[in-house]
Amino acid sequence: MKLNEKSGGRFSGNESNTGESWRQVSMVIDGKSQPVDGETLVTSVDNEFTLTHDGVEVMKGKARFGSEETPNQQDVELDRGPDAGKTIRQIIKFEGDMMVVCNGPPDGERPTEFSSESGSGRTLGVWARVKP
Repeated sequence: MKLNEKSGGRFSGNESNTGESWRQVSMVIDGKSQPVDGETLVTSVDNEFTLTHDGVEVMKGKARFGSEETPNQQDVELDRGPDAGKTIRQIIKFEGDMMVVCNGPPDGERPTEFSSESGSGRTLGVWARVKP
C-alpha cells in the first residue's frame, strides 16, 4: 500500500507536541491491513508521547524531530511497551486534520516513502486529530 505524498506537510517547529491527541483510523503492518477496533489514541506533550488502546497505556516514549528533512523525520525512543529500549525511525506528514506516519522496524532503517509492502517490516498508520 502506498499513499500519495503530494501535500508533503512540513513541521513548523514541533507541531505534534502541543498536547493534541490523534485517533488511529487505519493501519497496515508489513503489507497487511489491520482492523481498527476500539479506540487507539496517541497524545504528545513536550516531546513525550503516550499511546493508549481503549484507555489502557500500551506504549510510552520520547520523540526527536528533524524539521529540515523532507519528508519530515522523527526518531521515537520507546520507554515502555513491548519494544522498550528500542528506537523507531519514522517519516511523518500532515494533511489537514490527518497525520500519516510510516515506521521502520524497531532499531531498523528509516522508511524513505509512505508505504508498507509485504516483507518490509514497516508500519503505515493514518491518524485523525481529536478535536476538543
